[in-house]
Amino acid sequence: MEAYAVVGEFILSVITAIVTVTIGIRRIREETRHEVSSLKTDLVNTTLAYERKLTQADAGLRALLTEMGFFVRDNFVGNEVFDKMIEMATASNENQFRALAEQMGRVFDRLDSIQAELRRSQS
Repeated sequence: MEAYAVVGEFILSVITAIVTVTIGIRRIREETRHEVSSLKTDLVNTTLAYERKLTQADAGLRALLTEMGFFVRDNFVGNEVFDKMIEMATASNENQFRALAEQMGRVFDRLDSIQAELRRSQS
């Protein structure tokens, strides 16, 4: 009889332990889901806040560039110094383009000579 009581207490202890562990796992799962959903909400809110800030910064930059364009138009276009600067930049660009064209010509000549050498070696 005493053996039945000990076995009964053991079985009851095992069942209690299983139920306790199951309830603990369920609580952990619910807390984890709650934390994840909270993190998702925070992430969405943070992302929206940054998008608003970037949009505001973009609008500010556009306004600044527009103002700079008007300033340049009003103060420099038609000004002799501005015209001379443009002429100097254009001349510099033309010189650089000429130098680049010469270098590319040399590269093409070298490629043509390599191609001719390859044809001769294959013949």
